[in-house]
Amino acid sequence: MDLEHPWASIPARLINDTIHGFVGVPIALWFDGLPGNGPNSVITRVAYDSIPERWFSPIVGAGARPAMKFRLAQAGILGVANLTGTRLSWPESVRLDQAHVVARWAVAHGPCPSR
Repeated sequence: MDLEHPWASIPARLINDTIHGFVGVPIALWFDGLPGNGPNSVITRVAYDSIPERWFSPIVGAGARPAMKFRLAQAGILGVANLTGTRLSWPESVRLDQAHVVARWAVAHGPCPSR
């Protein structure tokens, strides 16, 4: 991925999050880690102070473990962010058949935005 892509996607993400009522409220994401889109979804929200409180990852299991280069890159991204004072969540494994874990978090952290 070109490093300009996350920067360029911030306005569209901000508009989308604003329309859906996700700005200024606690949010969690349910995205995979690298090489997937999870880190991009997490770090682009830093620009408008909508940092997810939790990051759930549906990709789990022995066959789903990403290559070492992706695990190191993700640890580097999150580690540098946390060292510089931006508290980013580390992904928590929650399989697709465990959607109730994410749903319970959402219920416990306030009403869903109006649609």
